[in-house]
Amino acid sequence: MPRLSQSQRVPSLSVICGLVLGIYYLTVFRPLAHRAAALDRPLAADWNRLLATNRASTATEGLDLENCQQRLLDLKRQATNLETAERLVGGRLQLPPAVQRRMTAPFQLIDYQNERLARIAQLMTAAKAKGTTLAPSSTNGLPEFVVDVPQPAMLWPRLALAYQLLLTAVECQVGTIQALYQLPHIPHLAGTDRARVLYEMPMQLELVGDMQAVSRFLASLPLRPSELAVLGLATTLTNKPPLFIRQILLRKHSPEHPHEVDLQLTVSGFVTAPQEVTPVDRDDP
Repeated sequence: MPRLSQSQRVPSLSVICGLVLGIYYLTVFRPLAHRAAALDRPLAADWNRLLATNRASTATEGLDLENCQQRLLDLKRQATNLETAERLVGGRLQLPPAVQRRMTAPFQLIDYQNERLARIAQLMTAAKAKGTTLAPSSTNGLPEFVVDVPQPAMLWPRLALAYQLLLTAVECQVGTIQALYQLPHIPHLAGTDRARVLYEMPMQLELVGDMQAVSRFLASLPLRPSELAVLGLATTLTNKPPLFIRQILLRKHSPEHPHEVDLQLTVSGFVTAPQEVTPVDRDDP
């Protein structure tokens, strides 16, 4: 029998290898390619949606691989600016150290009652010196202790804010302070844990006075003592916190007194509650 030469065996092996590769392609590689393509389709769809969202968003307008680093630096600068603003606001809203110490100390009713009476006496003396009339319903508006108050310690900042509001009106010589009312506090929440950052403590004030004096009073509300020199009040309101207007109603008092106005004002002070004061959702009196 004739034997196959070397040149005859090589084509035979090539044919066999081609058949094996063809079978592998049809039975293994092609099904795997189809399966990989099927797995890629959801990812490709999500990627296309992400691209469409980025193109439609003004926050990512013009963003590409070349300016990502610059955008990152801009975001870091903005974060630094926010931290600086938070620090400045926190310092601006800080109450006097004596009030902060009383907020963290155990609440003593007799101390609070004595302080409230002392504040009323100081207001009466200042009003007499400035020629301002304090109606009983104005000094009665200083916060009082009640049995079911959930956070007695928070009466201290309420008293300080209410006293400074009335004292500012007296120093501005508004005329007659008719009434002061304490309104429920408003907790302001922040962060994913919904932790309370600030307590807003609104008050409603009613008064009658000369328009010039009332204008000076309104202008002085958001100012701290160091900023009151322009109004001539820096030497008298040395512990005044910033107060912010929520609502205002101003109208003429009477035709007989064209320069006098009635003012109904809702104004808020802000308090950063220390950790020792447990936040609750009930309203202060």
